[in-house]
Amino acid sequence: MIFAITMRIRRALCATALAAVMCLPAPPAFAQTPPKPTVESVIAELDLSAKQFRGLTADIERTKVTVVVNDRSTESGQIYVRHDDKMRIEFTKPDTRTILRTGDTLWVYVPKT
Repeated sequence: MIFAITMRIRRALCATALAAVMCLPAPPAFAQTPPKPTVESVIAELDLSAKQFRGLTADIERTKVTVVVNDRSTESGQIYVRHDDKMRIEFTKPDTRTILRTGDTLWVYVPKT
């Protein structure tokens, strides 16, 4: 009697498991892997992205470490880069300073305190 009950339970579990597996979505028959990028394709994507670039803004932090005297100083601010070869860095902490760049020319502005 116990043997017959356990066989019925096993059959019911197997039938339930089979039904659950049948309800799962089938994997694609011929799954395609993306082609491996070549140097030429990567350069072409970089060229396309460079043409679409307009500018960026980011928070920056610069840490200067002098090991001999165990000194560490940190500056923070923002950087602005434009597509027309212009860049501005504005340090706000601990001292205010602005660095401007146009092509090969660089200006540093340090206001009087």
